[in-house]
Amino acid sequence: MNLSIPAAVPSRAMPMHEPTTMPMPTEPVAWRRWADAMPDICLWLDPHTGRIVDCNRAVFGALGYSRTEVFGWPLQALAEPRNLLAAAATWRSLAACQALRDADCTLRARNGFEVAVSASASPVLNAEGKVVAGLVVLRDITERRKREQMLQARKRQLKSLAFELSEAEARERARIAQGLHDELGKALAHARLKLQQLAGSAVATGTAALADLDDLLARAQAGTQAASFELSCPLLQTMGLQAAIEHLAQRLTREGPLIARVEGEIPTDLAMPDTTRAVVFRVLRELANNARRHARARHLWFRIQPEAERLSIVVGDDGCGFDVGRLPTGAGAEGGCGLFAADAQMQAVGGRLLVQSRPGRGTRAAVLLPLVTSDPPETLL
Repeated sequence: MNLSIPAAVPSRAMPMHEPTTMPMPTEPVAWRRWADAMPDICLWLDPHTGRIVDCNRAVFGALGYSRTEVFGWPLQALAEPRNLLAAAATWRSLAACQALRDADCTLRARNGFEVAVSASASPVLNAEGKVVAGLVVLRDITERRKREQMLQARKRQLKSLAFELSEAEARERARIAQGLHDELGKALAHARLKLQQLAGSAVATGTAALADLDDLLARAQAGTQAASFELSCPLLQTMGLQAAIEHLAQRLTREGPLIARVEGEIPTDLAMPDTTRAVVFRVLRELANNARRHARARHLWFRIQPEAERLSIVVGDDGCGFDVGRLPTGAGAEGGCGLFAADAQMQAVGGRLLVQSRPGRGTRAAVLLPLVTSDPPETLL
């Protein structure tokens, strides 16, 4: 059985400087006692042909082949054919009796089943330093690979769940904000109008009380507008993310002490789902609020940078900065949780949040969003 391995694939093998002290197949009793005590498949190879010259009983237990059956086979005859090309470098290194450690490859058992293994190998040297054999050890990792595949599937499910939760949160925020704006906000505005009409006809003794009442209504109206904006910026739905960011910068400047500005523009033809737009804006607003509350910054900027395959929005400030490596990570920690939560929200919609900061040198936080997505988030249903 002759199987060709493409020579163009680079080898992962490393040179072996020390000779192995394992028993040689020419010492049958010592070799069999050592090899058959091993739970893993042990093979001895001819260094010139790469063919199997001896093996232990684990070959039968793992693959269903007898010792005498595999004698003289080229090592690649044990490989799963579909895996042979993908793992060409590994199989070539093993057959050449080169040193190798923990390389993943796949075998085919007699019954046709695939067996995932971790392959390690050592050249066997004689007293003159000449390679006289190759020792190959194949450890069954089928169960480990199954667990890894299950873990990846669970990660995909969790990512899908995070996306759906973000989507549900965005809808609920928009619904509550719309109610505040349409119902309570309009009612407060109407009450102030009526109060002003009443103040025009009131006697002088009652004008002070009416003025106090008008001031209370004005503060309630402003608080309602602020709560509505914090829940969901209405400009996101009507004017888009660019307008919402510019409005946020204007509001930060108006409320002080920051002077905020917006640099760059989001492409007008950029299609962005409502959920993604809401999450991105919420993260940008949180970053800006962190700078206002904790950084003691005087200037803040939103730098919008459309790139070939992603949209980058950098939130920078000239504040006190901090040591990113010393951020607290516990559930009850203060200061860092907002950044970790923001990164988790960005990952839920396929993006990332990267933060750079140094004490006394300000902070740069980049919101990165891919413009080309390979697949939409998987559904749990």
